[in-house]
Amino acid sequence: MQVALIADDPRAVAIAAALRLSDRHRFVALVAHESVRDVLVRAAPGARMLADWQELLAVDVFDAVVVAAFGEELLDGARRLAGAGHPLLVVPLAGMGLAFVHELSLIRDDTGASLYPMLTRRFDPATLRLTAILHQQELNRRRLIRLVRRVGVRVSQESMQVFASDADVRSALLEDIDLIRFLGGEYNRVTAIHSGVRDAGFAEATVTLSGPDTPDAVLIYRAADEAAWTLEVECDSGRAVLSGTGEFDNPQLECSNELNILLPADKAENAVVQLLDSLEPTTQDRISNRTNWTDLTRAFEIVEATRESLRRRRTVDVYFEQTSERSLFKTQMAAVGCGVLSWTLAGSVLYLVIASAVKLPKVVLQIARGLWLLPLVVFIALQLLLLITKPAQTESRDRSRPSTGPPE
Repeated sequence: MQVALIADDPRAVAIAAALRLSDRHRFVALVAHESVRDVLVRAAPGARMLADWQELLAVDVFDAVVVAAFGEELLDGARRLAGAGHPLLVVPLAGMGLAFVHELSLIRDDTGASLYPMLTRRFDPATLRLTAILHQQELNRRRLIRLVRRVGVRVSQESMQVFASDADVRSALLEDIDLIRFLGGEYNRVTAIHSGVRDAGFAEATVTLSGPDTPDAVLIYRAADEAAWTLEVECDSGRAVLSGTGEFDNPQLECSNELNILLPADKAENAVVQLLDSLEPTTQDRISNRTNWTDLTRAFEIVEATRESLRRRRTVDVYFEQTSERSLFKTQMAAVGCGVLSWTLAGSVLYLVIASAVKLPKVVLQIARGLWLLPLVVFIALQLLLLITKPAQTESRDRSRPSTGPPE
């Protein structure tokens, strides 16, 4: 696969280094912010460096564009490239924001462009081995998933203690939540708390996820000098532990004695390369852990729910909606309909009170009735648009079935 890259985030360097080792995929064009430009040129020596993303619109030598950026200029380029019909491979970055992901969803509905999230943790060899174990019918009953991550630190000058910030947690939370969803299922209740809060940050953050027919999941983020993470999956028949040191690392899998007998052979293929392989037409039908755009949008929505939970200091229910123009219209009409019904009820009471208390001319009463009923008539007329418009052609694609890991 011939790939172009637009980037301003250091994670793009690890992706370029991974593709350099592949004989099936390579970068052919780069658009990079000056902060990562030099190191990307060294990581992808055969790629053509372009001045800005607009040159990509005139270059037609690539099969897809990897987006590893959160700056507004490069994100605008991603929107334009998707609008031109180019497939995008989006690296999940917290700085992108949920609004950008929803914008791309609407652009996809309009242009038919292909969008894929680069959720590489699903394609790690150790993760593939773990999912193979969980596919065993007698081990499908998972009781608890627990992830503990040590994140980057801020040192308090007063106490010399280490603290983490919201940015430290959010940068890792996206892919962590996707991995939890992949192993556990669809979560729709979120509880987030901070411990040891100071002006410099907090010592620990805890995110608890729950949902129907899913094992409880707990994500713990602790400030520490060195980054590392462990993920434990407790089943009825044993316990499995994934552990690693950072982004794009090579995590290790350890299992209890009861599970070791079912541990499949390891695969040494790089996670980034396997993700790109899964998008090839010859392999995508037989790779069960292929990601789709719904996985990224729901991960972003859960991250937003953690912020809401912290603000409200309580558990938050997450309601997932399809991000198409038709579904947004229906959501907006539901909100408008509540206002119209309230106006109709209040207007009827007000009309009766005024008409009984004050003797008004007949023309004035007719005008008042018309103004009272006009919003309701307009609202009902707008509902006809749902019958006139057809559902988006791509609406029934992969969004209807998120790829959330081993079946129960």
